Amino acid sequence: MAQLAHQDGVIAAGTTPNDLGIVLCKYCLDMIGTLPTNGFKKLYGVCDNEKCQCENRKENGHGR
Repeated sequence: MAQLAHQDGVIAAGTTPNDLGIVLCKYCLDMIGTLPTNGFKKLYGVCDNEKCQCENRKENGHGR
């Protein structure tokens, strides 16, 4: 982590993004992954579970 020295000699940690972004499956709500963001973010995707993939295909008109 980067360190910054101030005029008064105090050393402070530099600002770096944290993994505060979370990616959830929009069907089963399992966590798919995290993302480095500067604040909390919640994103939705589709996990590898066959049931979730099938739901996604149906929702997008590909479930024939």
